[in-house]
Amino acid sequence: EPGGALPTPSVRLKKDLARSIRRGHPWVYRDALAGSPQHADGPLVEVLAKDERFLAVGFWDARSPIAVRIVSTERRCDFGSILPERLAAALARRLAKLELAKTNAFRWVHGEADLLPGVHVDAYGDVATLRFDGAGARAAYRALPDLLKAAQGLSVRRVVDREERGEGGELEVRENGLLFGV
Repeated sequence: EPGGALPTPSVRLKKDLARSIRRGHPWVYRDALAGSPQHADGPLVEVLAKDERFLAVGFWDARSPIAVRIVSTERRCDFGSILPERLAAALARRLAKLELAKTNAFRWVHGEADLLPGVHVDAYGDVATLRFDGAGARAAYRALPDLLKAAQGLSVRRVVDREERGEGGELEVRENGLLFGV
């Protein structure tokens, strides 16, 4: 590769899933893979058809039954650029239907539905919470807390990992003008 970049690791399918992947199916199950690929949690891998043709790029999960969560069908996938773009698009879709003065608690990222497989983000006023679907997603989205705080259109002061939780605290949020404690 030019510039000394390391080649992206690949996994090969033993099942014919090319049509399904091209139509947008976001997952590759471990039992659909040829051999027993071994990768750490989180790196991008190329998904190849049985005949070695390129199909998609996704991030690897070393233990989940879902081995690859697809992020792009483009071979030259720059996940570092895609992630903030998709976060912004998801927020824009939500804010187009909300009036923050009346509702400031909502699901910001719906995982696969927002082309961000394996992660869910909820906004509660100026706090965002994260839930990851497995260690692969946790590793792949390690830049997410900083990206949420930098997002335009919403002021995120704090990011809470739902699995780690840490110190609690109560917030007052609004939903359709009604106040709730969370």
